[in-house]
Amino acid sequence: RNGFSGLSATGHGSSIWLDATDEITRRMLSPWYLASILLAIVEAGAHETAGDEQWKAMDDADSDVGEWGGWRRDSVSDQFDTDRCTIAVRHVSDTTGESFIKDFVEPRKPVLLRGNLSRGWPANFRWRRNEFERLYGDTMIYLHEDLSRAVQTPSDRRKSLASVLHEMDSEVSPSSVFEWEDLDIEVLNTKIEPDYSLPQLYRTRLLKARANGEEISPKSMLFFSRPGRGAGWHAHSDAFNVLVYGRKRWFLCDDSVCSDYESLSMRAFYTSVYPSIINTTTTNKVVHECVQKQGDAIFIPYGWMHATLSIGASLAVGFLSDVPWGLDVNLSGCAAEDNGSGACVFPPRA
Repeated sequence: RNGFSGLSATGHGSSIWLDATDEITRRMLSPWYLASILLAIVEAGAHETAGDEQWKAMDDADSDVGEWGGWRRDSVSDQFDTDRCTIAVRHVSDTTGESFIKDFVEPRKPVLLRGNLSRGWPANFRWRRNEFERLYGDTMIYLHEDLSRAVQTPSDRRKSLASVLHEMDSEVSPSSVFEWEDLDIEVLNTKIEPDYSLPQLYRTRLLKARANGEEISPKSMLFFSRPGRGAGWHAHSDAFNVLVYGRKRWFLCDDSVCSDYESLSMRAFYTSVYPSIINTTTTNKVVHECVQKQGDAIFIPYGWMHATLSIGASLAVGFLSDVPWGLDVNLSGCAAEDNGSGACVFPPRA
């Protein structure tokens, strides 16, 4: 009865129920027909299970597939990988919004947060290498050497994201390794905004700042780096960076001596300056470093100078408390309690 009732809902079931002939009834109850229904049910269950396993693999930070997402790795940038970490490391499960503010935001201390902070983001699937190109490859972007450049970028540096990705994949050994190359990706940022959400810890920090009367203008943006490339030394308002794929090596400094590095390219810093400071006890207290892995978040306090090198290609989302560039972070309707939903979903942009 239930099966035929379901057919009735389509508008055709009552006709079948009233007008079915003995021949139709015999066919529906035949062993072959019943076997085909059973096979369909088994296949559907298999597909559902496969889908579940696929999503589990995406969220597995220890899986090579989960960590790299099909993005390029190479021996040149792999040399930057290290187990050395001289900043605080804490697991997100041991950290509340209030303890994050008390232990790191207020004393201006950097911290690396483990625990797959991108779990549940659509970006875990949509930002895999082939899917990223399929969804966003036709987006036109500008290539330039300095994010702060005020001059107009020449039109011959305007390329589709797909062409940039293909160039990256075809490089045998990146010729401009260490060099600062940013992608002017305002349009792409807008397209990918629904793929992620504001992490709970940093959301609490922003809401508390607003409650205390601070005039902040939080922003979010995508950070895409080719293998071996990175951002030179710079500083800005505090930032919370979540790595979706790849690995990234961070260098940090809270001392005026690091302002001398701002004029250096990453090649000059890493090859000439870094070897001399790594084995010097006094300067070790000034320049800190750590490697961020897939799902990790790193908090950079206000005023701390920092620089990065990408180990393989990397994709990350940066949330900054108060900068003039990037996409506005809408905090309306977000709760600050640590036992809340755990994410502030961005509203659709007009």
